[in-house]
Amino acid sequence: MLLGLGGALIFLLGLGLGRALAENDVRRDVRTQVRTLDPLPLPPASRTTVTVTVTR
Repeated sequence: MLLGLGGALIFLLGLGLGRALAENDVRRDVRTQVRTLDPLPLPPASRTTVTVTVTR
C-alpha cells in the first residue's frame, strides 16, 4: 500500500510540474496553420482489362 501511495504522489507531482511548465510557456508567437492539399490526378492506365486464367 505504501508503494502505491508513493507512486500516486510521484504521479501528482509530475502532473503539477507539467501543468506549471505548460502555463509558463514563453513561446507565444507559435502559430498553427491547417491546409488541405488537393490530390494530384492519376495518369491513365496502360491496360484497361487483365484476364487471369488458372487451371489445375
